[in-house]
Amino acid sequence: LAYNAGYKDKMLFEYAISTAQTVQNFDQMVHFAELAMPLYGSENSIYLEIIIQKYLQDENYEGALAYVNDAIEVNPENPAYYVARGKIYDNKKEYKTALVDYAKAIELNPENAHARYCYGRCLYEDINLINEEASTKPQKEYEEILTTQIEPMLKEATVHLEKAVELDENQTDAIRYLRNIYYMLGDSANLERVSAM
Repeated sequence: LAYNAGYKDKMLFEYAISTAQTVQNFDQMVHFAELAMPLYGSENSIYLEIIIQKYLQDENYEGALAYVNDAIEVNPENPAYYVARGKIYDNKKEYKTALVDYAKAIELNPENAHARYCYGRCLYEDINLINEEASTKPQKEYEEILTTQIEPMLKEATVHLEKAVELDENQTDAIRYLRNIYYMLGDSANLERVSAM
């Protein structure tokens, strides 16, 4: 009602989205996010995240990509947009493409804990695919893949996941991934350390 009367303050949208979230009306959250995005999307990535979540729920990956690509075209320096696009590729299990976007978000803002977490987690998911495929190979070939591809990727993932936790101690999912990775690496000292977090 206030919007129709010409009131378009950012607080109106934040309140409307918060109220819709409280009553668990995701469609209303999307509606208000779509109204807010052209006005305040460059200031607050939550609007884009809500809209992209709707596309992902509907498994409309092409629509999601088109939406976020338009946002990137308007504001190519916003790291949240690259994280959003990375999540779309992540959902499609196109991990290598997702990693490129997460890396771009980190390049734009190295202190972005969420981008660091997404990068580390995505590496871990890609490792699982490589490991699954490699496990069908002869033992000697598998061991080579393990030492030349999987272990270096696991170590790279730890760098980003550790940084995510350093930047935001509430990154409990990052801690869970770190536990799994340190277990896979046989690094008992770090496994014990992160298990105590």
